[in-house]
Amino acid sequence: MKEEPISRRTFIRSSSLAAAGAVTGGLAPRGAAQEKAPDPPKILSYHPKMHYRRLGKSGLLLSEVSLGGHWKTREAGPYWDTFVKDEVPADVAANRADVVGAALDCGINYLDVTTAAECLSYGAALQGRREKMFLGAIPSARGIPPAVT
Repeated sequence: MKEEPISRRTFIRSSSLAAAGAVTGGLAPRGAAQEKAPDPPKILSYHPKMHYRRLGKSGLLLSEVSLGGHWKTREAGPYWDTFVKDEVPADVAANRADVVGAALDCGINYLDVTTAAECLSYGAALQGRREKMFLGAIPSARGIPPAVT
């Protein structure tokens, strides 16, 4: 039997379908029926439309969307590193309180801070509701220890 040559179009189509099938098979959940769904009451600031992921082996369930990394002045100027006498300006405190409130309402339960000014601002914004959010920090010149609490 003589084999007919395969066209380039047929080859590309066939190999693309085979690759897509391999990827799809690799993405199929393994043991999904065995894995227990997270218990909403155990998730900080739970919102049914937010997705949560387990942080390593810690058992902490963090929101897929986090707060932080947007620390600029309102005029889009330089980043705030510090405040004069470590006092948070009233407009900044009010703005951060609004942002934190909106984040909690949406189910965001992880806050990432990098500067001393951020720690001060978010600390004031979380006052009275600190138990509703996980806080992650990286070391800085002002000595903020690396941690997730």
